[in-house]
Parts: sequence; structure tokens; C-alpha cells
Amino acid sequence: MGSLIAFLANFYLSTKIGPKDFGMFKTVIYLFTFLPALANLGMHTALPKYIAEFRAKNKEKIGHLVMWFMKTRFWIFLGIGLLIFFFSNQISTYLFSSQQYSILIFAGLLIFFSYYISIFPYIVQGYQNFKLFSITLFLAYALPPIVAIMFTSFGLFYMILGFGLATAVSYVVTIKFLFQEKVFSDKISFDKKKIIVSFALPMYFLSIVTALTSLSVPFFSLFFNQETIGYLSFSLMFFTASLLIPNIFGFIVLPKTSELESLKKHESAFKLLRKVCLFYTPIVLIATLGILLLSGFFLDLIAPQYFPSLTLFKTLIIFGLFSGYGLIYAAYLIGKGNIKKTAIIVLSLNIILFLIIWIILSNLNI
Repeated sequence: MGSLIAFLANFYLSTKIGPKDFGMFKTVIYLFTFLPALANLGMHTALPKYIAEFRAKNKEKIGHLVMWFMKTRFWIFLGIGLLIFFFSNQISTYLFSSQQYSILIFAGLLIFFSYYISIFPYIVQGYQNFKLFSITLFLAYALPPIVAIMFTSFGLFYMILGFGLATAVSYVVTIKFLFQEKVFSDKISFDKKKIIVSFALPMYFLSIVTALTSLSVPFFSLFFNQETIGYLSFSLMFFTASLLIPNIFGFIVLPKTSELESLKKHESAFKLLRKVCLFYTPIVLIATLGILLLSGFFLDLIAPQYFPSLTLFKTLIIFGLFSGYGLIYAAYLIGKGNIKKTAIIVLSLNIILFLIIWIILSNLNI
């Protein structure tokens, strides 16, 4: 539900402020939501897993693991933040072809630092407080774009500030629970090498590869004007929406595959994968036909200012539908514990996505 509200809010925002301002807004948002991934260290996956294990026994280890990560994360955030602060003019020049927009980079720092506490809901998940976990993620998805809409009359700077403030508020709701569980109590020390090397770092690499989609907008801002980037950002919203169904299937395939693999039922796990892909196929075919026939009418009716990006719009949605097979297969591989092959598949999909965007934008006449 949070993702749906975020999609609708971003769609409304794109039509309200137009391609150029929407391109600038999304360039900042995508950049400062990607950079925190560099400081995740795979712990967004490791913490839920090991907190759940330590709760049963060795509960005192939780505080040490959490505090080690928060301290390490702090120094990474501080280093990246200082680099952005001191080179804000250069970043603005590269992204927006002018230093006058460096104020947007400063506003983006609020988003960046608000993500320091984005690990909190995953700690909550480890404690299996799924209600609070769901509420937090709902707020994190839905609240920032809604607040940004509220500040549209004040300009991009305040929209970005509002987005960052709303992001921080979304994660703060977990603090009371975390203190009740004494999560930040670091009373003992233990060897974390096995957790970090064997689990967290492989997941860290996978998370970076997965987050590359977010990097596409600031990356292409280096080569194309902001109106073009606005068209790209608009199309990427629908590309992301096209991945919703395969991601849902992936949430089903991953734990079931893990269960079957633990029982040595390898053939049953593969049959599950094949069954899900066969079920997904008619969805892909019907949706692709609908996009080919109706996307022009849709854009002309709902968002005519984005009609020049029709080719990009259609291509990215159709690519998203077919790349859904790759995402389902990636979930299957994670269930089997094959992180390396999963990363290769996700990286390949992102490379293809970047190539498609580059080719179309290079031939877009604006």
C-alpha cells in the first residue's frame, strides 16, 4: 500500500511541476537515496537474521552487533557527507550544468543523513514485531512524496527538505520499541567475523548491484538536460511499477525454495520456479499488448507534457515486465543460497536497462 501511495504521489508531482523540475527533483532524490546503500554493509539482511537467532539464546549479543554496525555506519556516513558538502558546487555543475543549484545538494544531505536510521525497521523485523515493521515501511514509502507535494508552492529546495524530514520521521517511530528492547546496550563483545564475511558482505554486494537502478537518473544527468531526465524519471516510475507482480512472486518463491532446499527436495524447488513463471507469462503477454496499444492514448490523456517520451515509456515498461522473469529466478537462487549467481543476473539486468535508456535518450529529439 505504501508503494502504491508513493507511486500515485510521484505521478501527481510529475504532472504538477513538469518534466524539467521533476527531473531535477528526482535526480537529487535518487542520488541521496542511493548513497546510503554504500553504508549498509549487508546488515539490512544480516541484522534481522541474527537478531532473531540471538533472541532465543545469547540475547546480550544483539546490542554489541547493533552498536558495532551503527558506529561503523556513522563514520561512513560522515565521510560521504563531508565529501558532498565540500564538493557541492562541483556536483551541482555536473548534474545541473550550473553551480546555482548547489543549494539543492545541501537539501539532499538531509535525505542522506535521515537514512542513517533507516536500519531501525530491520532491527524491529529481527524482533518479529511485524506490525511496527510494516507501519514504518509504509510511512517510509508514502510520507516523503506526500510531504514533498505539500511544499511544491515553495520550490524544489523546500520540497527536498520536506522529503528528507518526512523520511527521518518515518524511521523515528521505531525508537521507543528499540529502547524498550535495550537494543543499544553494548555490554559484551564477540567475534563477528563469521557474520560479516560469510553473510553480510555477500549480501552487501548484492544490495549495491540491486540499487544501481536508482543510480540511473543521476548518472544520465551527467549527459542529458533536466527536461530529458524528467522524461526518464517519469518512465522509471512505471518501470518500477511493472516489477511489482514479479517481486510479489519472488517473496513467495524465496522462502519456499529455501524450505525445499533444506529438505533436499531440489526438483520440487525447480518445479515451483517453473510453475510460477508459467503463471506469470499470460500477465506479461496481456500487459505488453495493452502497453503497445494504449500507452499513447494514456499519456495524451493523463500526462500530455510527457508524450515526447512515449518510446522510452513503452520500452521501459515492457522491459520491466520481461525482466520480471529474471527477478523471480533471482529469488529462487537466493533461496538456494547462490548469492554470486543472483548478483550476476541482477547486474546483467541493470546493464541492459542502462543500455536501453542510453540508446533511447540519445535519439530523443527535445
